[in-house]
Amino acid sequence: VNGGRLTVIDFNRSLRVKGVEHRFRSVVGTPEYIAPEVAAGNGFYSAIRADLWSCGKTLE
Repeated sequence: VNGGRLTVIDFNRSLRVKGVEHRFRSVVGTPEYIAPEVAAGNGFYSAIRADLWSCGKTLE
């Protein structure tokens, strides 16, 4: 956390998200930290929500 901003990194790939409602279809990342809705592969998901879930798992 730097000045109220949290930086999420994964050395596989990264994207700049254009807004809270930006949605994705592809799955990239470390399997142990992927949000359940992303791992399920049932279509589009919110990148912001998935990243927040992953942050929670990291800090757990």
